[in-house]
Parts: sequence; structure tokens; C-alpha cells
Amino acid sequence: MTKRKRRALTVVSCFFAIGVVGLAVFFATLDQNRAKKYITAAVSKATGRQLNINGDLKLKLGWISKLSASEIQFQNAGWSKRPQMAEVGLLDVEIDLWQLVRHFRVVLPTVTISNPNVVLEKNAAGSANWEFRTAAAVTKPAVPDNRSNVPVIQKLIIKDGLLLFDNQETKNQIQLKLSEAEGAGFLETSVKLTAEGTYQALPFTLSLDGGSYQSLTTSTEPYPLKLAVSAGKFKARMEGNLTEPLAMKGEDVTLDIQGDDLANLYPLIRLVFPSTPPYRLKGHLKHDGEVWSFANFSGRVGDSDLAGSIRVDTAPKRPFMKADL
Repeated sequence: MTKRKRRALTVVSCFFAIGVVGLAVFFATLDQNRAKKYITAAVSKATGRQLNINGDLKLKLGWISKLSASEIQFQNAGWSKRPQMAEVGLLDVEIDLWQLVRHFRVVLPTVTISNPNVVLEKNAAGSANWEFRTAAAVTKPAVPDNRSNVPVIQKLIIKDGLLLFDNQETKNQIQLKLSEAEGAGFLETSVKLTAEGTYQALPFTLSLDGGSYQSLTTSTEPYPLKLAVSAGKFKARMEGNLTEPLAMKGEDVTLDIQGDDLANLYPLIRLVFPSTPPYRLKGHLKHDGEVWSFANFSGRVGDSDLAGSIRVDTAPKRPFMKADL
């Protein structure tokens, strides 16, 4: 680096540091609860939905600053019978200011979400409550142009959470209760997540072991992932790569799945299978655009051996499935 570039970088760093210090002084002398109206107004304007922080908003400044907000409510779509799309009892966020000042990197050492209640739903006409009319860009996956812009959460804790998915178009409703979920990871270490609770009133567990945050900094390398899920008698293990994990697409994995009846898979994969005896199948699952394939699988359904390949195109209004069994 040339002397001129070093001098320019020093000047920029100084201005940034002064800005951070000025911001710290501003918040230190501000009645933080008065800041709620500015935050809620900004979110409400961006989404067209009312955000309320009914409890206290607190900020404790330091190199590891702590921000907390309680009794948060986010309004649901106007057509919903449920007034709130999301409610959070308490949100605690730690912010590493040193990483922000020194490396221009957003690092959150710990994020704790207590008593979240989230409702995702579609009405009979197919409209979804996560679509915000005043902010069309929000309806699309928020994938950064540069993966290095992804904030790093070193530890994520969710306590006593409830997620409800209600699709009135297909008459399908799924409820997931989390007694506790915890995720951890950093730049060069693997991301891990564990969760337990109930799914459709059945005991539920989840274990995830993914690549590091560093793996997300380039879109040219696949993201490694290991996932194990169980809900009652249903168990699934997945190991392989995601081509574009921030958009949740491009799966290329080995899938090992078992359960008591293939017909019970309908709420998960939206494909109709006949009622069957207990099964276990293992094969290669791939997702490319609107096409899913489960190739070269083998296993047993009841007392019968089963092998072959299945290809599903979800682009048509009625998904098209082709199977060679």
C-alpha cells in the first residue's frame, strides 16, 4: 500500500471513529425511550405495517454494546384475522463496536430472542402476509450483492418460541413450538444450531452443522451443510452442499428419510403419495430452479424393496411429477 493510500485510509478511519464516538455521546444523553418513535416510524413507513415497542428500549454503551427492547409487536396483513404477524417478549442484542470501527464488520456476539410468536399465512386468494405492498423489494429474498455484508451472529438463542404457518389456499396448517434453540459460529468455525420442541404436537428435534461465515463470502464456492430433523416417527438426515445458501436454493445433497407413512409427507413437500407402510429411502436430492429431483434412491416400503428416480417440476400451477421406479 502506498503512503498516499495509507494516509487516506487513516483520515477515513478517523472520521469514522469520530462519528461513532459522536453517536455514542448522542445516545448516552438521549432518553432512549424517546427514540422508539423514530424506529417504529421508519419500519412502519418501509413496510406499510405498524411496529410497536410497548416496553422499554435500552442501550448500554461499551466496546460490546447492549441493546434491548421488550413487548414488540408487528402488525399483520389487513385481511388476516390475527392482528399481529410477529410478537417478541424480549430482544437482547450485543454489538461489537471494536469490530465495526476496526474492520467495518457487523459482529453480534449474542442475540437472544425470548417468547417470539410468528405467524406466516396465505389467504384463499394466494396473498401472503410477508408481502409488503409499500416496499416491493422486501418481498424478494434479501440476498446481499456481496456475501461479506452478512452480519456475523456468534451466538443465537431463541427461548419459548412459536411459529405458525397457515396456508388457507391449500387448507394446510403447520405449528412449530421451540422450547429452546441455540446457534453458534464465527468467521472461520462451523455454524451450529440445535433446537427442540414440538411439531404438529409431536416431539421435534433439529441439529444443523454448516460451513463457516467465511464460506458465505463468495458465491463461487458451495456451502457445506449437515442437517438432522426428527418429528415423531419422521426422521431425515441431509448432507451435501447449497449453491446459494442466502437465497435458500441450489440444494445438492444426500437425503436419508424414514417415517411411518409416505402420505404424511404432503404438508412438507406438497406432493400427494398414497398411504404406505413404514418406509426408509436414501438417495441424491437436487434442486435446480423450479425442478427438484430425487435420483438413484433405494430403500424399503413395508416389506418391499423400492428404488428409482423422481423428478418434480414445480413451475406449472399443478406441479408435474415423473417417476421411474
